[in-house]
Amino acid sequence: MKKSVVLVVCLLALTMLAYAQREASIGFRTPWGPQFSTFPNSILPPGLKNTGYQSSMLVGILTGINARIPLKKNYLTVEVLYSMRGDRFDFKASQLDGYSITNIISNKQSQIEYYFEYRTHYIEIPVLYSIKVSKDEYSRIAVFFNTGLSLGMNVVSKTIANDFKIKNGSSFSAFAGIDETTQTAKIDQVNPLILNLVGDLDVEFRRRKKTKFFGYARLNQSLTKVYKSESSNPSTGIFSIGFGFGLRWYFKTDVDKMIRN
Repeated sequence: MKKSVVLVVCLLALTMLAYAQREASIGFRTPWGPQFSTFPNSILPPGLKNTGYQSSMLVGILTGINARIPLKKNYLTVEVLYSMRGDRFDFKASQLDGYSITNIISNKQSQIEYYFEYRTHYIEIPVLYSIKVSKDEYSRIAVFFNTGLSLGMNVVSKTIANDFKIKNGSSFSAFAGIDETTQTAKIDQVNPLILNLVGDLDVEFRRRKKTKFFGYARLNQSLTKVYKSESSNPSTGIFSIGFGFGLRWYFKTDVDKMIRN
């Protein structure tokens, strides 16, 4: 299945490239831009209910490559991305086992933070229709609006939770006297494929004729569910918003001229 999807995308890209008469480009989204995501319908496991956990957004990453192919009007963008999305619950406590938590350096009261996270890892293949707001082909600043569908293939899904205990059974109530542990568990019954609706805004800054830096903001809403219908987990999709930057390299394509020559 995965090989078939990749093959279809590659054939689509090559077909559109054959009709390109303007600048095509290849881009790289760096992994340093955060992607915030949440399960709109997510619930805590039974053992963590009524313990003060509050829903927040998981901070994940979005990175990969894309190809922007010129059409007769506007562009087609095909991407291959690694995406970590999910959900997070957390709460802060100023006491542990009845002892106040004190920072031994500042001698002030401090806190520890408990968290529980759902982490779903995907290889995503978005196919987007890209509209260039500015019409100048070689403008130093260009704005693109991209929208379309993205197919995500689940690589692995898991939960991660932390816990605290007083170090070595001591009653010492400072950070130096606390151990933090984490537990990881694999999530079963996750749908192997997920379909997403994507909206994206790119702003490019061209420093040289063929190279541009770009910043982006992306909204991603799943159209299908994360878990299989027989799963005991809640029926939920994923919503995410991401920000970041990258590099783009431009090159001229004129296949018809190559054929004529």
